[in-house]
Amino acid sequence: MEIILHRGAEGTGGNCIELVSGKSRILLDYGAPIGATGEETILNIPGLYDDKVSHPILGLLLSHTHLSHYGALLARPINPGIKVFMTEIMEDMTRINAKMPKKYIPLSGNTHYFRKGHKFILGRFVITPYLMDHTAAESFAFLIESDGKRVVYTGDFAPASWRSSVPAGSSPRRRRRSPGSRRGRSTSRRLARRPKERPRRGWRTASSARERSRLARARWTSC
Repeated sequence: MEIILHRGAEGTGGNCIELVSGKSRILLDYGAPIGATGEETILNIPGLYDDKVSHPILGLLLSHTHLSHYGALLARPINPGIKVFMTEIMEDMTRINAKMPKKYIPLSGNTHYFRKGHKFILGRFVITPYLMDHTAAESFAFLIESDGKRVVYTGDFAPASWRSSVPAGSSPRRRRRSPGSRRGRSTSRRLARRPKERPRRGWRTASSARERSRLARARWTSC
């Protein structure tokens, strides 16, 4: 498996990485460098804008919806035979950005969806997306396997984001309270104040003199 860094290794934004395995080629992100617009963002990658190559690009994987990772897609239509992989939420965000008052063009119509943790195959590549922490609506890393080798493309991630502070398996909106929390202590007090079960009604627990007298007569009669 061969890794080609087209852009993004020496500056901020504009990420674009190519992986080659045999006759299979894929791209990871196609971003716009910070401050670059329009034609300045375009890369001269064989097969990206035409099909005059012997080994075409099979797909383009988007890690998230920041322009530094997909902005070059909005400068010029890419080869319609290239599959662009993203999630449904990511597609919504990219199409919203394409409607902004800038000289952007619509995205490629050859869009395909992936889901976190679900493997899919592109040529000789086996790809597994993993959800990451970042400020984008959704951000993914990719584990890519081919020729007995494995490559992890992390994209962008923020280790101190809100997701990292939530225990695994729990919701960020509804966290479990510890036994020593305020809610836990108040529950304990309510249980402590709850009256015990009242004993069965008898002579000592009768509420009036008339009732005690009736119970006493019934006791002597039964003897």
